[in-house]
Formats: sequence, structure tokens, C-alpha cells
Amino acid sequence: MNVPAMDFFILQYYGISTCNFLDFAFATFGIFILQQILYLSPLYILFVISVKSPKEFAETLYSFPNRIEIDNYLFAIKMSKFPRLLFNSILITATSVIILITIASMAAYIMERKKTRFYKILYAFFLSGLMIPVQIIMLPLYKMVMTLNLMNTPFALILVFVGGAIPFVTFFLVGFMKTIPVELDESAMIDGASKFVTFWRIVFPLMRPAILTATIIQTLFFWNEFLLPLLFLKSYDKMTLMVGIYNFVGQRYTQWNYIFALITLAILPIIILYIICQKYIVDGIVAGALKG
Repeated sequence: MNVPAMDFFILQYYGISTCNFLDFAFATFGIFILQQILYLSPLYILFVISVKSPKEFAETLYSFPNRIEIDNYLFAIKMSKFPRLLFNSILITATSVIILITIASMAAYIMERKKTRFYKILYAFFLSGLMIPVQIIMLPLYKMVMTLNLMNTPFALILVFVGGAIPFVTFFLVGFMKTIPVELDESAMIDGASKFVTFWRIVFPLMRPAILTATIIQTLFFWNEFLLPLLFLKSYDKMTLMVGIYNFVGQRYTQWNYIFALITLAILPIIILYIICQKYIVDGIVAGALKG
């Protein structure tokens, strides 16, 4: 029996006519197309407004411009000190992610391998952080940063980012740690390796899918965060991209074409990162779900 005949037999066996199946396939495809239009339309609007002149923006909002104004990007980069804002965002995001992954991976390793009551309570304490919204503790965080004299410094934001993300990343990595056999640790200890060496040379490389997934997710979050940088960074030269763009919003008049040009430049690196690394996000989540 050839493949088309077999497919027809399967459809008939389950009581599905060919016409109904084709209708379902076309409906599914149509829903998929509408979903993609819904997701991509904000990017289209963002780009179209960013290359319009103020006059065209006032006349037609969504139509493609008659003339692409590349000067909008050049002017926005110059007026916003874009390289400085970009450097601040990269510095804060990269430092936060490195510290976060280092602490959370070691915490996940020790809390998963140690089965004592103390570490179970410690793990529950870590998980309790998932139930506390950052808005509730914003005032205590502000007072803590003021007490430590870290206001208007990148270290304040790094401290808050790392502390707020540790519960989720630890929980995520503990689930993946369960897929790594304990026998590998025991073999390393027999060969004379310490716990420190065992973790960094044997266990940590095996956690690569989960580490990459957590890194990408937290990078997206740290890069796009607006409220916390607005709260802790007061000087323009210390601000991240998202807060720096907000400063272009005027009380009486706002040049939206320049703001949209800056937003396009700000989200471009993170979109490229996500497109390149989306495979690792799926692989890491599926590996933890199937093996955990």
C-alpha cells in the first residue's frame, strides 16, 4: 500500500473525511498566518514610524513612507548619546548574568546533591522568593541601596537583578541537575577530585543546555527592564537604553519618529540574540522536562 492510500485509510478509520481534513488544515494555516501578522505588526509599525518625517507621521500613521528618513537614526544616536547608553546596558546585563549563573548553578548543585533536612529547608527558602513580587519590596530595596551608598551606580542594579533572579534560576537548574547521575560525582571523588573541581570540570559542562536557556531568558529580562533602572539610576550617563529612551518623551511635545528609531536600535541586538539562540531555549526546557 502506497503512502497516500495509507493516509486515506487512516482518515477513513477515524471517521474523518478528506474534505473535513482539508478544511481543518486550511483553517489551521489561516490561524497561523493571522497569528504571525499579529506578532509582526508591532515591528512593522515600529520601523515605519522610525523612518518617517514628522509631517508624514502626523498625516499617515501606518502607511509606508514615501521617503525613508535614515537621518532619524543618525540624529537619535547623536542626541541620545546612544553608544554610552548601549555600553551601560551591556555592562549591567552581562555582569548580572555572569554573577547570577555562577551563584545559582553552585546553589543548585549543592541543594540537589545534599539530601539533608537543612538543604531541603534552604531550597524551600529559595523558592519562597518566587512568590514575592518585586513591586512589594521596592521601597525596602530603595532604602537598602541608599544605606549601602550605591544609588546611581551600576552595582545597585546588578545587586537587585541578581538577588531577584536567583530563586527562579536555582529552581530551574535544580530540575535539570536531577538528570545528571550522582555516579559521576562519586567517580571523580574516587580519583581524588574535590567538590569544587567535580562541579566545574564535570557537572557544569553537562548543565550546558539549562545554563544557556537560563542565560538567554535572564538576558532578555535584564535588557528590557525599565522600572528598576528608572528607580536606581538618576544620572543620564549611568542610565540603560530603556530609561534613556524614556527621557526623550516630552511633557508638551514629543518627536516620536526619533524615539521609535531609538527603540528599534535598542531591541535589535536582543532580537538577533534570540533568533540565534532560540534552539538552545527549546532544547534546555525540553531536556529538563523529559528527564526531570
